[in-house]
Amino acid sequence: MNQFVTQVRTESLQAQKSKDPLVTLAESDEVANQLIDKNIAEVLLSNGDCLIDLHITDQQVYNK
Repeated sequence: MNQFVTQVRTESLQAQKSKDPLVTLAESDEVANQLIDKNIAEVLLSNGDCLIDLHITDQQVYNK
């Protein structure tokens, strides 16, 4: 469990040509590629300069 999350290859974001590329951290390539499909990638790439970070989780992070 030394590396819970690592940088993964997200197919939809590979076409980017930016001096500040977007980086995807995830537990697996499969999950990242299912979450960041072509449509989501287009939105992220067109607005990436407005992002510092974006955290998507399937974990409950709030109190009921």
